[in-house]
Amino acid sequence: MYGSTANKRLGTKAFAAFMGIVAACLIAAILGGCAASGGQASAQPQNAPAVPPVEVRVASLKGPTSIGIANFIHASQENPSNFDNSYRFSIVGTADEILPALVRGDVDIALI
Repeated sequence: MYGSTANKRLGTKAFAAFMGIVAACLIAAILGGCAASGGQASAQPQNAPAVPPVEVRVASLKGPTSIGIANFIHASQENPSNFDNSYRFSIVGTADEILPALVRGDVDIALI
Protein backbone atom coordinates (compact mmCIF):
# COMPACT_ATOMS: atom_id res chain seq x y z
CA MET A 1 0.00 0.00 0.00
CA TYR A 2 1.19 3.45 -0.84
CA GLY A 3 1.87 5.62 2.21
CA SER A 4 1.66 2.82 4.76
CA THR A 5 3.63 3.00 8.00
CA ALA A 6 5.70 -0.01 6.90
CA ASN A 7 6.91 1.98 3.89
CA LYS A 8 7.69 4.99 6.09
CA ARG A 9 9.66 2.86 8.56
CA LEU A 10 11.65 1.27 5.74
CA GLY A 11 12.33 4.73 4.33
CA THR A 12 13.46 5.97 7.73
CA LYS A 13 15.75 2.98 8.18
CA ALA A 14 17.20 3.43 4.71
CA PHE A 15 17.72 7.14 5.37
CA ALA A 16 19.42 6.39 8.69
CA ALA A 17 21.71 3.85 6.99
CA PHE A 18 22.55 6.36 4.26
CA MET A 19 23.33 9.07 6.83
CA GLY A 20 25.55 6.59 8.70
CA ILE A 21 27.53 5.94 5.53
CA VAL A 22 27.83 9.68 4.86
CA ALA A 23 29.03 10.28 8.43
CA ALA A 24 31.59 7.48 8.15
CA CYS A 25 32.93 8.95 4.89
CA LEU A 26 33.20 12.42 6.44
CA ILE A 27 35.05 11.08 9.47
CA ALA A 28 37.43 9.13 7.22
CA ALA A 29 38.11 12.24 5.13
CA ILE A 30 38.72 14.40 8.19
CA LEU A 31 41.01 11.88 9.86
CA GLY A 32 42.84 11.26 6.58
CA GLY A 33 43.55 14.99 6.29
CA CYS A 34 44.94 15.03 9.83
CA ALA A 35 47.31 12.12 9.27
CA ALA A 36 50.99 12.89 9.73
CA SER A 37 53.08 13.06 6.59
CA GLY A 38 56.21 10.97 6.18
CA GLY A 39 58.60 13.94 6.21
CA GLN A 40 58.73 17.29 7.86
CA ALA A 41 56.43 19.90 6.45
CA SER A 42 57.99 23.21 5.48
CA ALA A 43 56.44 26.51 4.51
CA GLN A 44 58.42 26.63 1.27
CA PRO A 45 59.70 23.68 -0.78
CA GLN A 46 63.49 23.51 -0.92
CA ASN A 47 63.65 23.77 -4.73
CA ALA A 48 61.22 26.69 -5.02
CA PRO A 49 62.65 30.05 -6.02
CA ALA A 50 62.45 32.85 -3.47
CA VAL A 51 59.53 35.21 -4.04
CA PRO A 52 60.23 38.89 -3.46
CA PRO A 53 58.03 40.61 -0.88
CA VAL A 54 55.16 42.76 -2.09
CA GLU A 55 52.90 45.39 -0.61
CA VAL A 56 49.41 43.97 -0.06
CA ARG A 57 46.68 46.62 -0.15
CA VAL A 58 43.68 45.72 2.01
CA ALA A 59 40.39 47.65 2.11
CA SER A 60 37.83 46.86 4.80
CA LEU A 61 34.50 48.22 6.02
CA LYS A 62 34.29 49.92 9.39
CA GLY A 63 32.67 47.90 12.16
CA PRO A 64 32.60 44.13 12.68
CA THR A 65 34.39 43.47 9.40
CA SER A 66 37.47 45.41 10.50
CA ILE A 67 37.29 44.27 14.11
CA GLY A 68 38.05 40.77 12.88
CA ILE A 69 41.40 41.87 11.45
CA ALA A 70 42.32 44.39 14.16
CA ASN A 71 44.92 42.08 15.72
CA PHE A 72 46.47 41.42 12.31
CA ILE A 73 46.61 45.15 11.54
CA HIS A 74 48.30 45.82 14.87
CA ALA A 75 50.81 42.98 14.46
CA SER A 76 51.73 43.98 10.91
CA GLN A 77 52.38 47.58 11.98
CA GLU A 78 54.22 46.82 15.23
CA ASN A 79 56.50 44.04 13.92
CA PRO A 80 56.66 44.21 10.11
CA SER A 81 59.76 41.99 10.15
CA ASN A 82 57.54 39.06 11.27
CA PHE A 83 55.74 39.09 7.89
CA ASP A 84 56.98 38.21 4.42
CA ASN A 85 54.97 41.04 2.84
CA SER A 86 54.09 44.56 3.88
CA TYR A 87 50.45 45.52 4.34
CA ARG A 88 48.62 48.79 3.79
CA PHE A 89 45.13 48.96 5.28
CA SER A 90 42.25 51.26 4.35
CA ILE A 91 39.23 51.25 6.64
CA VAL A 92 36.23 52.86 4.93
CA GLY A 93 32.60 53.51 5.79
CA THR A 94 30.72 52.06 2.81
CA ALA A 95 31.18 49.40 0.15
CA ASP A 96 30.75 52.13 -2.47
CA GLU A 97 34.26 53.28 -1.60
CA ILE A 98 35.82 49.83 -1.89
CA LEU A 99 34.31 48.54 -5.14
CA PRO A 100 35.75 51.21 -7.48
CA ALA A 101 39.20 50.81 -5.91
CA LEU A 102 38.99 47.04 -6.39
CA VAL A 103 37.95 47.42 -10.04
CA ARG A 104 40.79 49.93 -10.69
CA GLY A 105 43.31 47.56 -9.12
CA ASP A 106 44.11 49.91 -6.22
CA VAL A 107 43.15 47.19 -3.72
CA ASP A 108 44.37 43.60 -3.58
CA ILE A 109 42.02 42.31 -0.85
CA ALA A 110 38.53 43.68 -0.22
CA LEU A 111 36.65 42.85 2.98
CA ILE A 112 33.04 43.78 2.43
